[in-house]
Amino acid sequence: MSPNILSSSFIQAASSKQLRFARCYPLLLSILSTISFLCSVSAEQPFVVKERPIADAFDLPIQRVLYTPGALSIPVEWVYTNHWGIPLVIERVDTDCGCLAPHVEHKQIAPGAKGVLRATVTPGTLRGALHKSLTVRFVAYAEPVQIMVETNIPAAVELSCRELVWPVKSSATSGDAQIINVTSGNKADFAITGLLGVQASQFVISQKTIVHGQHYQILVTPTNPTADVSAAMQIRTNSPDPRDQVLVVPLRQTPSVP
Repeated sequence: MSPNILSSSFIQAASSKQLRFARCYPLLLSILSTISFLCSVSAEQPFVVKERPIADAFDLPIQRVLYTPGALSIPVEWVYTNHWGIPLVIERVDTDCGCLAPHVEHKQIAPGAKGVLRATVTPGTLRGALHKSLTVRFVAYAEPVQIMVETNIPAAVELSCRELVWPVKSSATSGDAQIINVTSGNKADFAITGLLGVQASQFVISQKTIVHGQHYQILVTPTNPTADVSAAMQIRTNSPDPRDQVLVVPLRQTPSVP
């Protein structure tokens, strides 16, 4: 092959490559421009903000309410807000106890507006610390929302302590008196009708009236501070609630006091 022919072939090949590159250059430039744009967007917005969870609808998911002595029911309500762009509607509400009854209104709450979910607590025979919950489901949202009510239902007769403990002393000095305050939890009058179950050789027991019908004190003193003894004192009352007619308080005098 002559040099002229070789030179011509080389020029044709080079021209062909330049032509293919010229045709691909706009596409390559477009790809590079797109990559550059995506990188700049990623640098400016490194996190994608997700939509607020439906649980955010309730301002205070746990409501603490006060019990009025003698009340047969306690009203409670939860305020919720529509933080989304479509109407918010309660689909259904489930309760974990028959003592907590929701009153559901299936009304539409417009975006930015507030709604109220109301319920009634019926204590019945329940007392002490009460924690009950509702499970709320909204239309178009799969996740349920749990809300709660907390209250305290006092007993008809309440004790300041449920057990008395003394350390055994090494010498026969006088024992230390401890006091139990016996009060009305629901403001209804009551009286202590007896203090039973304890021998005088173990503990000396006396009673004092602070407010008649409402507040009494029971003073308990070990008879022999060096003895290891135990007893169960019965505080008997005339409360109309059978659960408060006999209240048992353990009394212990022991070498190892927890």
